[in-house]
Amino acid sequence: MNNFLNSLRYYARQSIVHIDFPLLMIAFAILAIGVMTVHSATFDGVDRSWSQATHAGLAFILMWFIARMPPQKLMSIAVPLYVLGIILLIACWPGISSTMKQS
Repeated sequence: MNNFLNSLRYYARQSIVHIDFPLLMIAFAILAIGVMTVHSATFDGVDRSWSQATHAGLAFILMWFIARMPPQKLMSIAVPLYVLGIILLIACWPGISSTMKQS
């Protein structure tokens, strides 16, 4: 049991050793300002703010996982993700999206 806890502590330390904490705090500050802005701009109560904070938390988790990926893996999926992004931008073009809604 002690060996398991030691290995768990080791992996926990290794997962946060490369985090740039000042940059992380700046990102959290910007996030907090955004959530407060959404809260003050909407009249839905705290539901919209909780939704915004939840989505931002999920985005931070996804960002952490992507930052932990090896660069070679990121380079291998860069072109397909770029093409997917271009296709999604074209799909949002006003002329295309309005014809898609009509059909």
